[in-house]
Amino acid sequence: MIRSFHSEDTDKLVALWLETSVSAHPFISEEYWRKNVGFVRTICLPQAQTYVFEDKHQLKGFISVLDKGHIGALFVREKYQGQKIGGKLMNF
Repeated sequence: MIRSFHSEDTDKLVALWLETSVSAHPFISEEYWRKNVGFVRTICLPQAQTYVFEDKHQLKGFISVLDKGHIGALFVREKYQGQKIGGKLMNF
């Protein structure tokens, strides 16, 4: 199910962002991503319209859309990649 982001999703969403960013970018120091957690939490999320893909109370992915439909973020938890979750979020 795709639904609007709620403030109580913040910790799970930031954890998903961090986990996926570290995994997808092995050529960038993990410390770089950890230093940006606060920025994502306090600047990026509040400025975007964010929608989460949730199944059986498990947050599996999210998309953040900025002004004029610009996609600022699209993340799917690694173990759920390949299940068309990203495409469903894009189509939403």
